[in-house]
Amino acid sequence: MNALQTLISVLLLAFLALGAYNWYRVDHLRQELFEIRDRLFDEAADGHIGFASPAYRATRSLLNGSIRYAHRMSVSRFFAFHFMVAKHAQPFALRMGSSSKEEQGLCRKYVEEANLCIAHHLTQSIFFLPVAIPLLCLFVLSDGMDLAHRFLLRWRKQFAVLDEVVYREGSATSKSPHSRFAL
Repeated sequence: MNALQTLISVLLLAFLALGAYNWYRVDHLRQELFEIRDRLFDEAADGHIGFASPAYRATRSLLNGSIRYAHRMSVSRFFAFHFMVAKHAQPFALRMGSSSKEEQGLCRKYVEEANLCIAHHLTQSIFFLPVAIPLLCLFVLSDGMDLAHRFLLRWRKQFAVLDEVVYREGSATSKSPHSRFAL
Protein backbone atom coordinates (compact mmCIF):
# COMPACT_ATOMS: atom_id res chain seq x y z
CA MET A 1 0.00 0.00 0.00
CA ASN A 2 2.84 2.42 0.83
CA ALA A 3 4.47 1.77 -2.53
CA LEU A 4 1.23 2.62 -4.34
CA GLN A 5 0.79 5.84 -2.34
CA THR A 6 4.39 6.81 -3.06
CA LEU A 7 3.96 6.12 -6.76
CA ILE A 8 0.78 8.20 -6.90
CA SER A 9 2.50 11.04 -5.03
CA VAL A 10 5.50 10.98 -7.36
CA LEU A 11 3.24 10.96 -10.42
CA LEU A 12 1.21 13.86 -9.04
CA LEU A 13 4.37 15.88 -8.32
CA ALA A 14 5.71 15.11 -11.81
CA PHE A 15 2.42 16.25 -13.36
CA LEU A 16 2.47 19.48 -11.36
CA ALA A 17 6.14 20.19 -12.11
CA LEU A 18 6.24 19.14 -15.74
CA GLY A 19 2.67 19.84 -16.77
CA ALA A 20 0.74 22.43 -14.84
CA TYR A 21 3.71 24.61 -13.91
CA ASN A 22 5.05 24.59 -17.47
CA TRP A 23 1.61 25.48 -18.88
CA TYR A 24 1.46 28.39 -16.45
CA ARG A 25 4.94 29.57 -17.50
CA VAL A 26 3.98 29.50 -21.19
CA ASP A 27 0.70 31.33 -20.55
CA HIS A 28 2.51 33.92 -18.46
CA LEU A 29 5.13 34.48 -21.20
CA ARG A 30 2.44 34.85 -23.84
CA GLN A 31 0.55 37.35 -21.69
CA GLU A 32 3.70 39.44 -21.21
CA LEU A 33 4.41 39.34 -24.95
CA PHE A 34 0.80 40.33 -25.74
CA GLU A 35 1.18 43.32 -23.43
CA ILE A 36 4.44 44.36 -25.12
CA ARG A 37 2.80 44.05 -28.54
CA ASP A 38 -0.18 46.08 -27.34
CA ARG A 39 2.10 48.85 -26.08
CA LEU A 40 3.90 48.87 -29.43
CA PHE A 41 0.53 49.18 -31.17
CA ASP A 42 -0.38 52.06 -28.84
CA GLU A 43 2.86 53.83 -29.79
CA ALA A 44 1.88 53.53 -33.45
CA ALA A 45 -1.70 54.62 -32.76
CA ASP A 46 -0.37 57.69 -30.92
CA GLY A 47 1.75 58.59 -33.97
CA HIS A 48 5.19 57.89 -32.48
CA ILE A 49 5.87 55.38 -35.25
CA GLY A 50 4.05 54.59 -38.47
CA PHE A 51 2.15 51.34 -38.94
CA ALA A 52 3.90 51.00 -42.31
CA SER A 53 7.36 51.58 -40.85
CA PRO A 54 9.77 48.68 -41.53
CA ALA A 55 10.88 48.83 -37.88
CA TYR A 56 7.30 48.54 -36.63
CA ARG A 57 6.45 45.72 -39.02
CA ALA A 58 9.64 43.77 -38.19
CA THR A 59 9.11 44.18 -34.45
CA ARG A 60 5.48 43.17 -34.73
CA SER A 61 6.46 40.06 -36.72
CA LEU A 62 9.06 39.19 -34.09
CA LEU A 63 6.51 39.55 -31.29
CA ASN A 64 3.89 37.54 -33.21
CA GLY A 65 6.39 34.73 -33.76
CA SER A 66 7.36 34.79 -30.08
CA ILE A 67 3.73 34.57 -29.01
CA ARG A 68 2.89 31.81 -31.44
CA TYR A 69 5.85 29.61 -30.49
CA ALA A 70 6.18 30.39 -26.78
CA HIS A 71 5.25 26.79 -26.00
CA ARG A 72 8.34 25.59 -27.89
CA MET A 73 10.89 27.85 -26.21
CA SER A 74 13.23 25.85 -24.05
CA VAL A 75 16.81 26.14 -22.86
CA SER A 76 17.93 23.27 -25.09
CA ARG A 77 16.33 24.78 -28.20
CA PHE A 78 17.69 28.19 -27.30
CA PHE A 79 21.26 26.88 -27.48
CA ALA A 80 20.54 24.55 -30.41
CA PHE A 81 19.58 27.59 -32.50
CA HIS A 82 23.22 28.57 -32.50
CA PHE A 83 24.13 25.53 -34.56
CA MET A 84 21.00 25.50 -36.72
CA VAL A 85 20.46 29.15 -37.59
CA ALA A 86 23.46 31.24 -36.58
CA LYS A 87 25.15 31.02 -39.99
CA HIS A 88 22.02 32.26 -41.75
CA ALA A 89 20.86 34.77 -39.14
CA GLN A 90 20.58 38.35 -40.25
CA PRO A 91 20.99 40.96 -37.51
CA PHE A 92 17.53 42.09 -36.51
CA ALA A 93 18.56 45.73 -36.89
CA LEU A 94 18.83 45.13 -40.66
CA ARG A 95 15.18 44.03 -40.66
CA MET A 96 14.23 47.54 -39.62
CA GLY A 97 15.35 48.80 -43.02
CA SER A 98 15.10 52.46 -43.80
CA SER A 99 13.34 53.43 -40.58
CA SER A 100 14.57 56.50 -38.77
CA LYS A 101 16.93 56.19 -35.81
CA GLU A 102 14.09 57.22 -33.49
CA GLU A 103 11.80 54.49 -34.84
CA GLN A 104 14.58 51.91 -34.60
CA GLY A 105 15.36 52.96 -31.03
CA LEU A 106 11.71 52.77 -30.08
CA CYS A 107 11.33 49.28 -31.57
CA ARG A 108 14.65 48.08 -30.16
CA LYS A 109 13.29 48.89 -26.69
CA TYR A 110 10.35 46.53 -27.30
CA VAL A 111 12.58 43.79 -28.73
CA GLU A 112 14.87 43.99 -25.69
CA GLU A 113 11.88 43.85 -23.34
CA ALA A 114 10.58 40.76 -25.16
CA ASN A 115 14.04 39.17 -24.91
CA LEU A 116 14.07 39.81 -21.16
CA CYS A 117 10.67 38.14 -20.82
CA ILE A 118 11.91 35.14 -22.79
CA ALA A 119 15.09 34.97 -20.69
CA HIS A 120 12.97 35.02 -17.54
CA HIS A 121 10.78 32.26 -19.00
CA LEU A 122 13.83 30.12 -19.79
CA THR A 123 15.37 30.58 -16.36
CA GLN A 124 12.13 29.60 -14.63
CA SER A 125 12.27 26.11 -16.12
CA ILE A 126 12.66 23.36 -13.53
CA PHE A 127 15.56 22.06 -15.62
CA PHE A 128 17.43 25.37 -15.77
CA LEU A 129 18.71 25.72 -12.22
CA PRO A 130 20.01 22.17 -11.73
CA VAL A 131 22.03 22.55 -14.94
CA ALA A 132 22.93 26.26 -14.95
CA ILE A 133 24.13 26.75 -11.40
CA PRO A 134 26.76 23.97 -11.46
CA LEU A 135 27.95 25.09 -14.90
CA LEU A 136 28.20 28.72 -13.83
CA CYS A 137 30.09 27.71 -10.66
CA LEU A 138 32.41 25.59 -12.75
CA PHE A 139 33.05 28.51 -15.11
CA VAL A 140 33.74 30.93 -12.29
CA LEU A 141 35.94 28.53 -10.33
CA SER A 142 37.94 27.30 -13.29
CA ASP A 143 38.68 30.44 -15.27
CA GLY A 144 37.34 33.24 -13.15
CA MET A 145 34.96 35.98 -14.01
CA ASP A 146 36.33 36.47 -17.54
CA LEU A 147 34.85 33.18 -18.67
CA ALA A 148 31.55 33.93 -16.95
CA HIS A 149 31.49 37.30 -18.71
CA ARG A 150 32.11 35.64 -22.08
CA PHE A 151 29.34 33.14 -21.32
CA LEU A 152 26.89 35.98 -20.65
CA LEU A 153 27.94 37.73 -23.87
CA ARG A 154 27.35 34.48 -25.74
CA TRP A 155 23.90 34.27 -24.15
CA ARG A 156 23.18 37.75 -25.49
CA LYS A 157 24.28 36.73 -28.99
CA GLN A 158 21.92 33.77 -28.79
CA PHE A 159 19.03 36.20 -28.44
CA ALA A 160 19.97 37.69 -31.80
CA VAL A 161 19.56 34.21 -33.28
CA LEU A 162 16.29 33.69 -31.40
CA ASP A 163 15.07 37.04 -32.71
CA GLU A 164 15.76 35.85 -36.24
CA VAL A 165 13.84 32.60 -35.71
CA VAL A 166 10.76 34.20 -34.18
CA TYR A 167 10.83 36.97 -36.80
CA ARG A 168 10.72 34.34 -39.53
CA GLU A 169 7.85 32.64 -37.76
CA GLY A 170 5.97 35.91 -37.33
CA SER A 171 6.48 36.74 -40.99
CA ALA A 172 5.50 33.27 -42.13
CA THR A 173 2.28 33.27 -40.11
CA SER A 174 1.10 36.44 -41.80
CA LYS A 175 1.67 34.91 -45.25
CA SER A 176 0.55 31.32 -44.84
CA PRO A 177 -1.06 29.09 -42.26
CA HIS A 178 1.99 26.81 -42.23
CA SER A 179 5.34 27.72 -40.75
CA ARG A 180 8.47 27.73 -42.87
CA PHE A 181 10.85 27.26 -39.97
CA ALA A 182 9.75 25.29 -36.92
CA LEU A 183 11.13 26.16 -33.52
